[in-house]
Amino acid sequence: MKKKNKLKIEQQQSLIKSISDNISEGIYRSVPGKRFVYVNRAFLSMFGYVSLEQLNRGPAARLYASKANLERVRDLLAEDSWCLNLEVQLSKKDKSVFWASISAKIILDEDGKKFIDGAIRDVTAQKEAEIRQSESQKFLERILDAVPTPVYVKDQNHRLILFNDQYLKYFKQSRNKLLHKTILEYLKIEKAAVETYWKRDETRFGGGRKKVNRERFESSKGQFSDVNTFTRQV
Repeated sequence: MKKKNKLKIEQQQSLIKSISDNISEGIYRSVPGKRFVYVNRAFLSMFGYVSLEQLNRGPAARLYASKANLERVRDLLAEDSWCLNLEVQLSKKDKSVFWASISAKIILDEDGKKFIDGAIRDVTAQKEAEIRQSESQKFLERILDAVPTPVYVKDQNHRLILFNDQYLKYFKQSRNKLLHKTILEYLKIEKAAVETYWKRDETRFGGGRKKVNRERFESSKGQFSDVNTFTRQV
């Protein structure tokens, strides 16, 4: 019976090791504020170390790009005993920095010893793409704000997703009140007229070509103005 139990335990440990060594996430167990007890191959590769012994030759805190990044993780673990998909910047052995998503939890073993079990995923590519998109968005907004006439962009659900300062001034509304809203939600306009606008939008989206139209809107002062609108399906 003991032999069978021993064999079962060995098989389970072998399976766990196989899974740990063949996934792309860096898996680790550490003693809080001291050293790593276990790391998988992906973890070592992610940080540029060749062994657990080499990794433990310095403080674990050096793996964080800054003290602020380290404190974000520490504070969450201290408050909730866990963190999930927390994005921070980490530092490799060669001092190069990368973005990572950390999930970790404080656990107690059978003897009451405290450990941190966690997983680290390299999200540098996704983070850099988000930053580039954000920068492009801000650049586009600056260009639109330089245009002296109202400009807006709607999605296929007829909701505003982008507009310039002149558009806000014209309707005398805040950005939060207009963003992701349809004209029915912020204009004095009959529902029948709205349906006409929406049918026109559907025609534009369906054509897949650039189109310029003139639309009449009523401002917050009850004044009507004709506005040129530009539509292109993307």
